[in-house]
Parts: sequence; C-alpha cells; structure tokens
Amino acid sequence: MKLKSLKVSEKTIQKYFFVAKAFLMATPVLFYSYITIKASMNGGNIQELLNKEPATTILLVNSMLNAYAAYLLHLAEKNISSRNVCSAIINMGMLILSQLLSRNVFGFLMLLFLAMQAIRFYKISIKDTLHQLTVKQFLYDGGGSLIIVLLNALMLYATLKLM
Repeated sequence: MKLKSLKVSEKTIQKYFFVAKAFLMATPVLFYSYITIKASMNGGNIQELLNKEPATTILLVNSMLNAYAAYLLHLAEKNISSRNVCSAIINMGMLILSQLLSRNVFGFLMLLFLAMQAIRFYKISIKDTLHQLTVKQFLYDGGGSLIIVLLNALMLYATLKLM
C-alpha cells in the first residue's frame, strides 16, 4: 500500500502557523490556571505554592517563554513568506530546539511538522541556506531564539538539579 504525500497550499501553511502560535500563546494561560487551581486545592495561594515547589516555578517560567516563542514564530512566518529564508530557518530550528529542551513533546512535534511542511511547500534547500549563513547573520537573525534556547537550557539544568 502506497502512502499519498500530503499536498499543502499556502492557506494550509498559514493555518498550521496559526495553530502553532495559538498553542504557544495558550500555554502560559493554561498553566497559570492549573497552578491557581492547584494552590486553591491545597488551601493556599500561588505565591506559597511557587515557594514550596520550585519545580512548579521552573515550569511556569518555561510556559511564559512560549508566549515569546509564539512571537518569534510569527516573525519566522513573515520571513518565510517574504523569502528571507535564512532567518526563518534559523528561528524555526532554534524554536524546535527550545521545545525539545523544555521537554514539550507536543510543541516539539508540532513545530517540527510545521517546519517540514514549510520547507516542502516553499522548496527551501537547507544545505544551501546553511552554506550562506555567517556567524554575524546567525546572531543577528537568531538572537531572540538564542535567548529562548539558553533560558530553556538553564531551566533544564535547574530541573535536573532538583531531581
């Protein structure tokens, strides 16, 4: 049995980007709601919960970074549609890495799928794009994403130290 390839249009790619941005924007709100409910069930407030459980504090900061990641994903979408492919590839790659570091499996798979579909639809050559890349351009185009990756790496280190 032969599998059919998934044919996508530009409108479909835009829908994928919208869903990914909505997920990343909703994460902090959902997690804040969760810790509010958890704190009220324990008979305290959020500040006491965050002081008592440092792992919850780390997860809260991690979820707050997803809102910034949604903004960077929006910039990547604008860059890829305006054919600034190098910047888009850098940001998408760094965002995928940040989701992996934050142990967000759904976010990682969603962004990986989105990147693969965008690469396939816009016929982007990763090899040629990376050959054109310079260190200065990497730091200029991927500076915001690099901050998220570094903060997620720090959060992963702190989580591992708590275990």
